[in-house]
Amino acid sequence: MKAASMPSGFEARMDSSLRNFTISIIANWQKLVEGFRDWERQELIEKEPSSKNLERHRKEAAFIIRNTHWLLSLVSDPESPAKECAPDIRGSLRQLEETFDMIHNPMPDAEAESLIQKFFPDESRSGVVG
Repeated sequence: MKAASMPSGFEARMDSSLRNFTISIIANWQKLVEGFRDWERQELIEKEPSSKNLERHRKEAAFIIRNTHWLLSLVSDPESPAKECAPDIRGSLRQLEETFDMIHNPMPDAEAESLIQKFFPDESRSGVVG
C-alpha cells in the first residue's frame, strides 16, 4: 500500500501551527503565573496573611505547580517546537515551589537560630558585631 502524500506546504503549516499553539499555551501560563505572583506578594508576603488567603494560596499554588510541571514536560520533549522556553519555565517552577515551601513549610525558629549562630557566630541578634 502506498503512503498518501501530504499536500504541498502542509508540513510547514503544521510546524508553524504547532509552534503557535505551544507558544499560546506558554503565554497564557505566563500571564497566570505573573498575576498569581503579584497576588501572592501583596496578600501573603507584604502583609500578615489571613487563614482564608493561606488556604487559597495552598490550593492555587499547588494547581499552578502541577500545571507548570506538565508544561515543562511539554517543552522539554525532544520534538517540542518551543524547546528554548524550557529554562525559563524551569526557573519559574523553582520559584513557585520555593515560595510555596517558604509560606506553607517555614523553617522552625530553633533551626533558623542554629543556622544563624553557625554561619554568623560573631554577630549579635541586633546585627552589631561583638
